[in-house]
Amino acid sequence: MQSSHVAVHVSALFDEPNLIADAGLLPLVALAERVGLPGLAAHVRIEAADNSGGAHPAAKVMSLLGGALEQRA
Repeated sequence: MQSSHVAVHVSALFDEPNLIADAGLLPLVALAERVGLPGLAAHVRIEAADNSGGAHPAAKVMSLLGGALEQRA
């Protein structure tokens, strides 16, 4: 499939010298890992999930944590 839309000019301007994307996420994830949150989440079992919804609970908990932080920003 060929796209009929061609980007003629694309630019981005970051004029804030102190701007760091998701800077608050790194300390929170480091703290969660230090206290063992991913290990605790590994004990979570979702039995009725037919579509592998119970797979990788530690990664899902860390994603929810990041999403919750993003909502507060």
